[in-house]
This record gives sequence, C-alpha cells and structure tokens, in this order.
Amino acid sequence: MRKLLFFLTLTFLPLIVRAQITSLKVEVKADGHAWQAVIQNHGSSAVMAMRTTFREQPGIMKDGSINTAVVVVYDSVTHYGPFPPIAPGGTAERAAQDPSKWTGGVDAAIFSDGHSEGDPQGVNDIYERRRGAYNAVVKVIPLLDSIATQGANPSEVADTIHGLYQSLPKDRTITDSERLGLGPVYLGVENLLRTQGDIAGLYDPTKYPPQPGIAEVAKVSGIPREQAHAIVISKKYQGLKALLEANLQPATTQ
Repeated sequence: MRKLLFFLTLTFLPLIVRAQITSLKVEVKADGHAWQAVIQNHGSSAVMAMRTTFREQPGIMKDGSINTAVVVVYDSVTHYGPFPPIAPGGTAERAAQDPSKWTGGVDAAIFSDGHSEGDPQGVNDIYERRRGAYNAVVKVIPLLDSIATQGANPSEVADTIHGLYQSLPKDRTITDSERLGLGPVYLGVENLLRTQGDIAGLYDPTKYPPQPGIAEVAKVSGIPREQAHAIVISKKYQGLKALLEANLQPATTQ
C-alpha cells in the first residue's frame, strides 16, 4: 500500500472515486501544488448540488487514528454564481485532497429533475443547508425593507443581523447543517449593508430578468442611495427566497 501511494504521488495518476452515484464519474488529479476532483456528469439531467467528503487515511497521524474530514457542499441553488449546474455531458472541477493521504470524493448529488443519488445523509445535509439559508433569507428581507420603506439606518440593521449570526451557536433548535446554511446569508447581507456594495444575481440570469441597478432606482424614485440599495438587495434575496422555496424538499432517491 505504501508503494502504491508513493507511486500515485510521484506520477500524479488520477484517483477514481468509487461512489454510489451512477450518473457521475469523478477523478482526483494533481493541479500544480493542489488537487482537483474532475466531475463528469453522465446523467440525463443537470447536477444542481453535490457534497464532497474527504477523510484522512488511518496511519497518517502518529497515533494511527483518522484525524479529520473535509466536507464541502457545492449548491447552485444557494450559490449559483460560483457553482452553476453541471449540464448533462458537462464537466466541472472542485477542490480535492491528496489521495496519498485522504480518501473520498463526491458522496451525494441532487439533480435538476429532482432525484438524488449517493449517501442519503449527504443528500439530507444539502437540503438542511438550503432550509437554513431559506430561514435566514426570510428574516433578512423584512430588515432590508425597513431601510427601504422606513428609513432605518443600514449600520443599525447590520448590527441586528450580526446579532442573529452570533446567536447561531447557542440555538439548539436547529441542526449543524441548517446552521451552515444560515450563517453565510447573515454574513453576506451584513457585509452588503456595511459596504453598501451590490451583489450579482443569486440565481440563473437566463431565467430571471435583470433588475435595475442601485443608481437607477435612486434616480428614478428620487430617494437616497441607501434606500435604493436596500430595495435592490431585497429584490435579489426575494428571488433567492422563491428559488429556495421550490427546492427545500427531496423528490425520489435512486
């Protein structure tokens, strides 16, 4: 085994990940000083989300134990821009770990026709993160609207949202996966309010018409930029809310 791992490391041969996902072919290969999982979609519908899990091999640590696991969820529903769907016949690359030290790969996937493949717990993890993101969006939209319609101070609203984020570790009514869905939304909106920055569409731009920009809304409506900013951001999160509502529950599992 040591010779085999040494050979793989030196020659950078791809490691084929054996998973219970018949629609995907996954190879882990070297990319400079990093490793990438090359994912090919052999299914008939697009890959909307997937989870990769890499576990450190026994014997790597001095005590012979497995040290840790690296679990990452890539979801085009919650993060369309960085992770668009993988079309049938398409290929994508995602971060991986050195196969001489780690085992694993894609262990769960959700497709555009609603079916899922792989580890049921992994599939549930993705849906719980979506539900967490949805619940966060539901909470931040009224706060954004308070700026747009009532003239609330963006910094004070950002403070409120930061408080919601800080309360997450103490909330025992949610799962760890839901917490991982809630957190990024709170942090993202807080940052937008503090910087008064804009954000690209949170969903497929081919399916949703582009919205007027902040400067245009301020000029046409004759309102301060801070209010226009809140209007634009709120509309984008309303679009994400609608998208999440349609993708919160699993369909059938293969």
